[in-house]
Amino acid sequence: MLLREEFHSTRVRESKRGRERNSGVRAGRCLEINCEEDGSDRSLSHSADNKELVIFHRAGNDWSKKQWFSPKNVVLDKKAFLNEDVIVFVDPKSGNVTRSLGSKHFIMPHGIFVDHHDNIFVTDVALHQVLKFEVNKTEPSLVLGTKFEPGKDSAHFCKPTSVVVTAEDFIFVGDGYCNSRVLKFNKDGKFVGEFGKGSVKTGVPGSMNLVHDLTISHADRMIYVADRENGQIHVMTYKGNFTAVYSVPGNVYAIDYIPDIRAIAAVNISDTNSPAKVVLVNADSGEITGVYPTNDSDFTMPHALTYIHHIGIFLGEIASPFRIWKLSEIHKH
Repeated sequence: MLLREEFHSTRVRESKRGRERNSGVRAGRCLEINCEEDGSDRSLSHSADNKELVIFHRAGNDWSKKQWFSPKNVVLDKKAFLNEDVIVFVDPKSGNVTRSLGSKHFIMPHGIFVDHHDNIFVTDVALHQVLKFEVNKTEPSLVLGTKFEPGKDSAHFCKPTSVVVTAEDFIFVGDGYCNSRVLKFNKDGKFVGEFGKGSVKTGVPGSMNLVHDLTISHADRMIYVADRENGQIHVMTYKGNFTAVYSVPGNVYAIDYIPDIRAIAAVNISDTNSPAKVVLVNADSGEITGVYPTNDSDFTMPHALTYIHHIGIFLGEIASPFRIWKLSEIHKH
């Protein structure tokens, strides 16, 4: 992992528009945390005590520079495992790297979630698997899905995108790129249920085109599902009942629940010619309560988002220069 000087010296560059305040977000700053120049990507989570930002990056495997999959979604290069640690722990206040792990386990990293025990759950779309790493362990203790075998039953995923875990240790997996569904497993990996269906039809709870991210409200026992291509956020109970769907203009790449203000923060990209935004959506009504920034944007294709209590929202970019952005304050109205 290549780190710029700004990272080591913990200096940050404040956005020209960083002093804006609107609808809950202010002071956008760029933490100059860069991975490999080729193909870096970001998925973000944080430790249970909110003291570490956890980054899952793609390192040198650039998804855009070669054909990775067969027409049947089988990865073509089964030896392209990343030799470096791709799970990186960072002090969210200083930007200092504290530790890392994950070398030689992944080909195409995508989603990450750290549960209340500080276990790490990650998805790899080339492996078609979800892996669990227990605290201070470098080998997975649980693997869901069948390695290199795409599918749509309870033992197979097809390019899984995301994962969240409840306080009761139930695991929800967003099986998004091919299957457009959410699956539920118990802590031992036993299949519990499958929810949602693939559709380009909008406005119907549970009718999803591309499940790209999940977030969770532990207090409300709700799962929120980012339906990227349909520009929607679906609301689902732990039992798998879809109760509502919220519309967000453009595509929804990443979401995280903010309990402080009962809102869902979403990365919103209207089209390739429009600047990316962070949209705040009321978790109860679906009303859009704020957009950051209000005019232009310094963001370059953000792909991941996480909220750390009392610190702010962090964004990870999918395109050069592959920065981590910090929106430093959430406030109530």
